[in-house]
Amino acid sequence: MSSVGKNWKIDEIIMNYWETEGSKEKKKLELEC
Repeated sequence: MSSVGKNWKIDEIIMNYWETEGSKEKKKLELEC
């Protein structure tokens, strides 16, 4: 039960990370265009 909670937390962190990285990439592309 506790390991599932930990994994869920890690998934949330990974999703947040990818969302921030994705927005950075979009901004970079907009600046280049």
